[in-house]
Amino acid sequence: MSTNPPPRSIEELGLRESGEISLYLELIRVIEKDIDEIRAGDTRNGWTTWAIIAGIAGAGLLFLGETRKLTSFPTEQVETISLAGSLLYVLAITGIKLFSFDNLNIKPGRL
Repeated sequence: MSTNPPPRSIEELGLRESGEISLYLELIRVIEKDIDEIRAGDTRNGWTTWAIIAGIAGAGLLFLGETRKLTSFPTEQVETISLAGSLLYVLAITGIKLFSFDNLNIKPGRL
């Protein structure tokens, strides 16, 4: 496990003017805020981008494995199921937007 070096003092950094010191402290505050947001995002429940990609890839491989056994591809059934799935997705998203009375803050990468 690596150990962090001891923090350097403002004098060691060569900051003499109050403007430089306040700018340095503001930069440190912004960096710490970003680190806290990243850590909070990592601890949230939900699907990460990697999990969604792995799920789609797994479903695609399963689909290809199952269709390899067929002598003819059932185009009509696949079209019907695809259209029904798209409609269900649109209805679900629209329903969530209609019935959510508070402002949902869904960030990219989370479902």
